[in-house]
Amino acid sequence: MLVNVFGTKNKKLISDLIEASEFFADRLMDKRMVENIELDIELDKSLDCKGYCINEDDTRRSRYFTIQIRNAPEDKDDMMQTLAHEMVHVKQHAKNELYKIYGTAKGSRLEPVWKGKIWRPRKGEDTCYDSPWEIEAYGREPGLFNQWLKYKNGN
Repeated sequence: MLVNVFGTKNKKLISDLIEASEFFADRLMDKRMVENIELDIELDKSLDCKGYCINEDDTRRSRYFTIQIRNAPEDKDDMMQTLAHEMVHVKQHAKNELYKIYGTAKGSRLEPVWKGKIWRPRKGEDTCYDSPWEIEAYGREPGLFNQWLKYKNGN
């Protein structure tokens, strides 16, 4: 996996972000898939949330992604946990579990497809928390992060 980090000159942070993204990728995808992924990690203090995953190819065999993370050097653990969450989204796009298609209605917009079916929120559902791709990402995030901490601490 080719990883580039932008938005910081802190060499230790850059090294940790690259190492963590490779660690998470190895736990989420098979080796051949990981080898073909290109990932840009952009740190931005003005980001309006903790992070985003952008599918740059926007194809069904995506291999180029950008992860944006709120640059908060005072809370590096939070940044790494956000990276774990966003790497789950990289896996979802790379494995073609999540993609977007144009809807069939006149003037339609892009609609998310999860594991082969168009997903639309039901009344009262919040896409940021109730969508199946976010449920998976929030579910995998703490385990991946804890595995990363054990790995970093030599346990």
